[in-house]
Amino acid sequence: MLLTSALTALLIGLALPWCVNDEAGMRLLRLHGRPHGRVPGRRLLRVMLPIGLALGYLASACLLPDRDTVTGAAAHADPGAFGLAGVLGLVAGASGWLFWIDVRIHRLPDRIVLPLAGACAVLTARDWAAGVPGARTALLGGLVLLLALFLLALLGLFLRGGGMGLGDVKLGFPLGLVAAWISPAHVFLAVVLMHVSAVLVVVSALVRRRAHRGTRIAFGPHMLVGLWATILLVPVLPEL
Repeated sequence: MLLTSALTALLIGLALPWCVNDEAGMRLLRLHGRPHGRVPGRRLLRVMLPIGLALGYLASACLLPDRDTVTGAAAHADPGAFGLAGVLGLVAGASGWLFWIDVRIHRLPDRIVLPLAGACAVLTARDWAAGVPGARTALLGGLVLLLALFLLALLGLFLRGGGMGLGDVKLGFPLGLVAAWISPAHVFLAVVLMHVSAVLVVVSALVRRRAHRGTRIAFGPHMLVGLWATILLVPVLPEL
């Protein structure tokens, strides 16, 4: 799993100029004082690579305690040894980048989110075809969270003239898939923790008068916080 986390973080860092090669990416360049330069992906690798490795290790320790930390392989021939481990490695490696980009420009690039979602779907579908327990539930969990966030985005658009971005909706699939690998109840827990994280940040900003009622926040980082908090709580709430 650590190898997958490291490779994912590395590839995103090396391909970051391509990943954000649009108007939003130009905003990212301007924020770093580089209107005609390159997105500083390689420089940020010194931060994002350790973050990906740390998250991969935490996920392995919480969800795959009996498997090899690097490969995710069990000591015996387990047909699902690489499925969940691969999904966790991909999400761990991408989490730091997605968090940073969304905080900076309030956008989750399709060129990161869609390949991430597709790779997670393929790995999980392979396990479902192989009869691995939990794979079908994981796919359904990802689709359910995707649909739920899409409906929330439509509701927000209808009620306030704005709402959750489509990048958040798309990110819901791999995050819901990971949570559902644990159990359907953990999908609900992850959603609750996502919104708790967002509410705490908004209330803090309002108290410090750094925001007002119409202020929009990047929800992607809170989605990632909710998922990883859920993973960390698995050893504490094993019967959830």
